[in-house]
Amino acid sequence: MLYIKAMKYLLVIVMLMGILKLVPVASTFAQDSATESAKIKVESVNPGSFLYPVKRFFENIQLNYLSGGKDKKAKTMSNMLDTRFKELVYVSKNKRVDDFEKASSRYVTTLQTIAKDYHAEDKDLNKQLASYKPVLEEQLKKYEGDYAYWSFIKQAIEVTDSYK
Repeated sequence: MLYIKAMKYLLVIVMLMGILKLVPVASTFAQDSATESAKIKVESVNPGSFLYPVKRFFENIQLNYLSGGKDKKAKTMSNMLDTRFKELVYVSKNKRVDDFEKASSRYVTTLQTIAKDYHAEDKDLNKQLASYKPVLEEQLKKYEGDYAYWSFIKQAIEVTDSYK
């Protein structure tokens, strides 16, 4: 009986994950067409969205229960890093003040986890991080040095540089 109940919950979770994947993801930033950040695809669910906690819940389920061995977890973490990077850029570009610190912290924490636990298994990490730096530097130029947002972006750049 407990097995059937668990399977029902798992089915609901899988269905909700599918719904999150159906939301359009392919839109790009339109206002900076000549810049590096214009090439970044926007996440369908970003910090500040009412669906964001649901998205994070499913990411944790995918990482902890569905990703299998260490190689698959490394790939999942790499995808999560890319997601956290896109969210940070989204928050910066849209000046989402309330979400800036959390987005920056999530990016840094995800990168530190990858570097600590999965670095040897993820041979593309340096390439991935090298593609982030110009975009982060572009975002840094949008803020003056005495603003907290500048500090958050600067920290993200420094942590990115430390793992390349």
